[in-house]
Amino acid sequence: MGQALHPAVLLDRDGVINRPIIRAGKVHAPKRLEEFQMFPGVQEQLQRLARAGFKLIIVTNQTDVESEHDKASVEAMHNTMRQFLPLTDILTCFENAPESNAKCKPRPGLLNEAAVSHRLDLARSFTIGDAWRDIAAGQDAGCRASILILTPFSEAHRCRPEKTVQSLKEAVDYILEQPAV
Repeated sequence: MGQALHPAVLLDRDGVINRPIIRAGKVHAPKRLEEFQMFPGVQEQLQRLARAGFKLIIVTNQTDVESEHDKASVEAMHNTMRQFLPLTDILTCFENAPESNAKCKPRPGLLNEAAVSHRLDLARSFTIGDAWRDIAAGQDAGCRASILILTPFSEAHRCRPEKTVQSLKEAVDYILEQPAV
């Protein structure tokens, strides 16, 4: 008999965990560790999910990364998150054409990779993101629900999330209110 599969919360990084950088009206990931600022309360909210038994996995597209120096900066940011947050893993897609790459969001590749690596039951898992790509990936992977944190850059007209919220706290409240499956 195999080991039981685990529920998880699969979270986008920029706009959910940390403040994105807005340049010329467009959202960008921070390029340097000095630009990386986690939102207030993130640690507390993720601890609530971890205490409830969820594995917590960041799934992030970092398509602006062009050099080894840039990758080192991304890893420094991820090491900061690992230090302060109760994360199971961080999975990153660095491909430049995310919509054509099966691994990058909006495709479900990173979520499927997480499911295999960490023995996740995606049908009992949730995604939280701030963009249509996050919602599409969660739905295509068969997650129980995909939750959109609405921002001016979400492109919400391109998706149909199971729940739309204004903050990570609201998303966590929603998840914890759901009956166990």
